[in-house]
Amino acid sequence: MGVTIPIGGGSAGSGAAAGINIPLGIGVPALGTGASTRETQILRAVAAAAALEDPANALELARQARDDPGSVVAPTIDAAKLALVVDAVDRRRTDGTGAPSITALHTAAAGAIGASAALVAAGDAVLADRTNGSLPQALAWVASIDATLLERAALAGERRRELDRIAAPAATVVNDRIDQLETRVGTIDTRVTSLDTRVTNLDTRLTALEARVTALETS
Repeated sequence: MGVTIPIGGGSAGSGAAAGINIPLGIGVPALGTGASTRETQILRAVAAAAALEDPANALELARQARDDPGSVVAPTIDAAKLALVVDAVDRRRTDGTGAPSITALHTAAAGAIGASAALVAAGDAVLADRTNGSLPQALAWVASIDATLLERAALAGERRRELDRIAAPAATVVNDRIDQLETRVGTIDTRVTSLDTRVTNLDTRLTALEARVTALETS
């Protein structure tokens, strides 16, 4: 059993030449000779992007695959919706025009499963749009082939998020400390300016007194 994903405007029923035909319910090694194959690159990128967009469901599907493999082996896939993300990833393989930015999350998830961060970013840009219905299809599709990809990518993404949460408060503390120091320096500057003004006033008064003394001495 397999699913043919149209690429570049092809139709699901027009044969393998119109898209990529990835079998359902088999492990990644059966997709090709290595991570460099087109099918494997696309699968891993879609897996990482889907796991980042919905880590809870990604982990649940991985659990189901372990406990009851039959529950994820033959899902009903809407090929047209799945093709949205597959096509975007496939285009990014050869065309970087207008490519979305790569984030630390993309890099983390990609690194966990041997995917390209650039391809993950391309897939994520499509899956982030909840109105196109591609995310559930992507999750089900990947789970039917190798749910461990979802699990590893989801966990890597969550670790990255936690690290970011730790780093953010630390940065806030540093910024707050800098603000406090700047406020103190500003206060000191104001006090120094006030002292300068007082000294100037004293100098003026002293000059006036000296002038009076001189006038008295010469009178």
